[in-house]
Amino acid sequence: MASAASLLEEVETAISHTLTAQSYSAPGGRQKQMADLKALMQFRKELVDEVANTSAGSMASLCELCDPSL
Repeated sequence: MASAASLLEEVETAISHTLTAQSYSAPGGRQKQMADLKALMQFRKELVDEVANTSAGSMASLCELCDPSL
């Protein structure tokens, strides 16, 4: 299975494509339908959260090391 970071990159590409062309017809009667933007944005949010939660050295872990009286 792909990592959350690589999936996030693919979702952001899909969002970009969706913003420029939701659907179109090609010669020969073929049709192209892009993914639902709302679903992509929700999936992106979930992936961003997952990447943030699995990243080493997050700001939260740095603050745990700080003296709160400073």
